[in-house]
Amino acid sequence: MSRFVGYVLIISISFFAGYFARMHQEYQVSKSYETQAEEELKALEQEFHDSLKEKREFLIFNGQFKVYPVKYKNQKKFHYSKR
Repeated sequence: MSRFVGYVLIISISFFAGYFARMHQEYQVSKSYETQAEEELKALEQEFHDSLKEKREFLIFNGQFKVYPVKYKNQKKFHYSKR
């Protein structure tokens, strides 16, 4: 009987250790993706601000859309067109 309990303990400890290792790895991956997304968002915001200053167009979403600033009645707006 004590061998059976020992096997059950080893299996359950292995299961929980694997589960926690997987959760930790998924957390690290999601944290990495969030950091990358924040950097890309910051770069995109900078593109919008720079285009307002220099009045130029730029590409977003891997070059699928062309975005350009338009000044309309003292409002800063952006228009886009599919490339």
